[in-house]
Amino acid sequence: MPPEVLAQIGNPGDLKWLVFLPIIFIVLLLWTIPWKAVSLWKAARNGDIGWFIALFILNTLAILEIVYIFGFSKKKEEASAVPPTSPTPGVN
Repeated sequence: MPPEVLAQIGNPGDLKWLVFLPIIFIVLLLWTIPWKAVSLWKAARNGDIGWFIALFILNTLAILEIVYIFGFSKKKEEASAVPPTSPTPGVN
């Protein structure tokens, strides 16, 4: 590479930023695991096999999980709610 390009990139031997990779990884892990657990649990309870497989395989840093929890799982829960039963006539 020409020296001008190398000067723009920085010193290739400067690897101080690698110290932060484990910290970033741990933070992302702590963010993703609870969202994934809740979304997989809701998808299993609602019987959404397609969503369950997608949530299990794809890693979107909890974006897809949050969309499912707040957008799509509520529709199933509302539809599966048991309507209140009317009292039997003549029974107090």
